[in-house]
Amino acid sequence: MRTMIKVVVNDEEKQISENSSIELLLKEMNLDGKTMVVVVNDEIVEHTQYSKIILHDGDRIELVRIVGGG
Repeated sequence: MRTMIKVVVNDEEKQISENSSIELLLKEMNLDGKTMVVVVNDEIVEHTQYSKIILHDGDRIELVRIVGGG
């Protein structure tokens, strides 16, 4: 049985597996990390770190999609 933790993603509580990375969270949400800015606990995370940063119970994550236009 997997241990679950609670995180808050864009003001919505979400349960994820313990030891989940940002990369795994984005994958589970069907989001492309290359077009997102990810902020964890008020700290911007570089996309090269998404697989290395492990999320913890109570973390607050903000996902912001980058949109180009003209």
